[in-house]
Amino acid sequence: MEGFATADTDYALCMDCDFQHPISSLKDIYEKMEAGADLCVGVRTSRMSMGLKRALGSEAVEVFCKFFFKLHGKQTTKDFMSGLFAVRCDVFRPVIEGCWDTFEYKGWKVLMDLMKYSDGKVKVAYSKYDFGTRAGGESHLSPKVVIMTFHQLWGFGRFMSKVVCRLYGEDYYKMYPKEKK
Repeated sequence: MEGFATADTDYALCMDCDFQHPISSLKDIYEKMEAGADLCVGVRTSRMSMGLKRALGSEAVEVFCKFFFKLHGKQTTKDFMSGLFAVRCDVFRPVIEGCWDTFEYKGWKVLMDLMKYSDGKVKVAYSKYDFGTRAGGESHLSPKVVIMTFHQLWGFGRFMSKVVCRLYGEDYYKMYPKEKK
């Protein structure tokens, strides 16, 4: 978030560094930003390169997130779980600065937080890409990622994150000590 807030450019980009996001997609994203998009989200043509279990889990969480965003009257995207997106800095800088203390800094769903706190009038464009195989390193996906993602989704999402904590033996209040009564 700090990078988006302090970028002294028209646009800023979020992109994984494990080559699952192809560099070749950057041209299309840039062109869509130049054409007037406030946000350009990279949309995976298939999640199957992640493996069946992870792809199904990602789809399930995506549906859950979209449901709650719509329930709260918030704008959605075609791929909330995407880690490949560009923002127009002058549109999102005020959102980031105004909501700095309320963002979910644990986890990786930056796009969800940006959309959660935006005014709902964001011009969104999409760029399809083939999600690649990880070139190095390991996935950080764990029950904690699901917990942190649910935690971003208002009251019922926080309840669901507590449920997932119990299922996987995680200590919710260790993850979120400020919520302990």
